[in-house]
Amino acid sequence: MLRGRAPVLRRYGFPQLAILVRGRSSSHALLGLLAVPLVVTGCAGLQPAARDWVKLQTSASTQYYVVRGRTTRAIFDAIDSNGLSDGKGRRAVGLTAVHWKLGGTLQSGPSSCDTASVTITLDLSVTLPQLDQRDGLSPDLEAKWQRFAARVATHEQRHVDIYLDGAKRMKTRLELALARPSSCAALQTTIQDIWHSQQAETEEDQERFHLDDEARIQTDRTPLQSRIDANTARLTAIESEARAADLDLEGLTRQINATSSQMEGVVTEMRQSAGASFECGHPQPGSLLQTLCQRYESLAAAHRTLVDRYKALVERRRVLGEEHTRLVETTNDLVETFNWTR
Repeated sequence: MLRGRAPVLRRYGFPQLAILVRGRSSSHALLGLLAVPLVVTGCAGLQPAARDWVKLQTSASTQYYVVRGRTTRAIFDAIDSNGLSDGKGRRAVGLTAVHWKLGGTLQSGPSSCDTASVTITLDLSVTLPQLDQRDGLSPDLEAKWQRFAARVATHEQRHVDIYLDGAKRMKTRLELALARPSSCAALQTTIQDIWHSQQAETEEDQERFHLDDEARIQTDRTPLQSRIDANTARLTAIESEARAADLDLEGLTRQINATSSQMEGVVTEMRQSAGASFECGHPQPGSLLQTLCQRYESLAAAHRTLVDRYKALVERRRVLGEEHTRLVETTNDLVETFNWTR
């Protein structure tokens, strides 16, 4: 029988945002920068460079969940049972979680927000599968797992990179906004707009990567699936033909046995008619022995035909069996490759 194919596993979930307002948590506003009066000094006009107004702090950690199994089926069954799911409830092999924070201050001057300080904090957490107790795995399965785990890690690293790129673009956009003269109220609105829009763009980039990667996997799997389907159809045809051949062999066996019995009956009649030493080589024309000999020869010819058909069918059944065995092995290999192609 063909080995079962594990379902395609998906990933990507993003926790809700947590915003810091001067070190305090807020679940309602994405940004709450405080406006406080500016203490005017003789250096009030000397502003720091725009790039110094926005700081980006990032961190990334990696953790693992245990996968146990000694076969491909067992490994992916374990992933399905004990693996991850994203914020949309989709099953996941690996997962990258994100935690955004934004904090800072705005200080208003006589005509504009003269001083601004914004800090973007991006904390990323990557969860990857780790095969437990690998001792005893076949070299082939060990190699497949290593390649698979590396692909999962590469996939999640791409999600990390997308988040980091999004945070950098946010920093650049905020720097440009802070460099333009503006009231603190207008600037806060601009910062909130950038905060919302850049995160939305980053999530769109994540989803686009998700769809592109799924399309790539599907492209790799489609020819495998086509071959599996073709082989499965052929296996079904072989099994159907083999069952029909078995029924025909049973029927031929009954006919051969019946013909043999009839031939034995004719031989018995010959002995009763002409004695134990009868010969059919030159029977007397019109005699009972001639009639019995002709009947015997007819039965013998039918018997030979039945035996020849039986032998031919046995050979066909053998060929079908060998083809079935080869196809099962080939298809199982294809299914194995299909399961690891993700």
